[in-house]
Amino acid sequence: MYKRLFVLLAIFKNINGVTFKCDFRSQTWYNELHYSYDGMSSNFYECRNTNGEIKSYDTAVTSIDGNHLNRKGNSDVVSFDTQNHPIHYFPTELNEFFENLKSIRIKKSQLKRLREEDLEPFWDLRLLCLSNNNIERLEGNVFKHNKKLEYLSLDVNTIHVVDVGTFDHLAVLKSLLFRGNPCHSDLAFYNPKGVIKLAGVIGDKCKDLTKSIDVRTIYHL
Repeated sequence: MYKRLFVLLAIFKNINGVTFKCDFRSQTWYNELHYSYDGMSSNFYECRNTNGEIKSYDTAVTSIDGNHLNRKGNSDVVSFDTQNHPIHYFPTELNEFFENLKSIRIKKSQLKRLREEDLEPFWDLRLLCLSNNNIERLEGNVFKHNKKLEYLSLDVNTIHVVDVGTFDHLAVLKSLLFRGNPCHSDLAFYNPKGVIKLAGVIGDKCKDLTKSIDVRTIYHL
């Protein structure tokens, strides 16, 4: 009922909409990701996007297409994966179709930015992989609502600024991948202490220098 109402509102408000066509599949955490999170089951049910694209700001997911496996439905989907399809902006309303997501992977998709409101619905997210995209900046509260996150990959983006406190909400983070970014390049894998150290280094090397310029320097005082 809510989904139908949202579609009507989207049309009314002239909101951009996208249909994700899913290749629904059963996967194994180890074989697929070489990673596991606390409390995981050995297998997981995934939507792998095969054609949906987002090239406009605030594009909402208005429908999901694809054939579910036997006795499966949207509520069983715990992983959303899209690769090599243009996803310039994070899809809004994805949680209205997949309410139990624990893993989101948007790779090689030209993703430009990541906001707090993009991730807010996914309070139970454990794995977030956004590698090989075009993210330039991480805002301070971007992960504020994702306190269960254990694995975060931001490899091979164009990140040059990370705001103060960006990783402060991620107390159980075990793996942080930050290779191939302009301001710093390193990783800590399955190493909580290493994550804390790396987060500190990133915070130091990826400061917003425009905010730290002394006014006296600008005016040659």
